[in-house]
Amino acid sequence: MAVMSSSVEKQSKKSNQTRLNGSRLNQSKWNLFLDVALAGAFVLVLEEHFTGLNWHELIGVGFAVGLLVHFILHWRWVFTMTKTFFRKLFHESRLNYLLNLVLLVDLAVIIVTGIGISRTLGLELGLDRSLSSSFEQWHRLASNFSLLLVGLHVAIHWKWIVSHARRYIFRNPFRFLLHRQAPHPVVAHSLVTTPIIVTHSTQQSQGGQS
Repeated sequence: MAVMSSSVEKQSKKSNQTRLNGSRLNQSKWNLFLDVALAGAFVLVLEEHFTGLNWHELIGVGFAVGLLVHFILHWRWVFTMTKTFFRKLFHESRLNYLLNLVLLVDLAVIIVTGIGISRTLGLELGLDRSLSSSFEQWHRLASNFSLLLVGLHVAIHWKWIVSHARRYIFRNPFRFLLHRQAPHPVVAHSLVTTPIIVTHSTQQSQGGQS
């Protein structure tokens, strides 16, 4: 009984570990897809002459929503790093935290000033001309500064991006189509054996007739 209980405990621990690893993989997958979507929205929102003002503002709102979701998904990391920020003076995670904090503030300035000077969303905040002009200036400066910050952010997380992109995006992208086109083993076996059965039965019938 003791051996059976220990084996059951081992199987339970193994299954729990498998579920934990699966949940981590799923979270990493969603983080990658969300980051790719945010990167695409960031590139589009910078090209106002290509998208037009209306789409520029709509994509900006979508980017703000995606950024909020990104922050919610990483709130544990933010809480842990904020709690242990002063324990290690020189560390890569500390630099990453500072860069993310500056990037978050910069993107917040872009979003707030963008909403303040919006012309197509129908908000009509009623800002006076001087404040509106200041918002436009801050919006441009923060947008230009975000290019540098996003570039540094991508450089720091480059290994994570490459490894997860290879795992979830570039690893046999036609796997689903190949899986659908591959015949089932039972079907393949029946296709191979059916002519043999037919031939054998035909030979028997011909033998009986002769």
